[in-house]
Amino acid sequence: RLTLVYATGSPALAAADRDRLTMLQRRHRTAVGVRHVTSAVTAVQASADRAELRVTEALGAYRLLDGRGRVVSQQPAGPVATRLVVLVRGPAGWRIQELRPPVIHGTGAPQ
Repeated sequence: RLTLVYATGSPALAAADRDRLTMLQRRHRTAVGVRHVTSAVTAVQASADRAELRVTEALGAYRLLDGRGRVVSQQPAGPVATRLVVLVRGPAGWRIQELRPPVIHGTGAPQ
């Protein structure tokens, strides 16, 4: 499913999201309600097939379920952060090519 988000060959695909999903699978856990709460997006550069965006967002709160569907933990919202996101247009639409390290602003998802 990450291939629906990341461009083919994206270095971002080989990073944290894939590692987190592998860890969840090994522990027979499912994350429910995971979402990014976006509070601001600004175009830095854009062309017909590439866009650099400054995005301010936070990972919202979510639950972890075990293999039987029972809630094993509640995960709090992550800190608000701003990062540069590079998107590229491919045959299936826009995908993430690169995620630059974020600048953390505070705790909790924006309202």
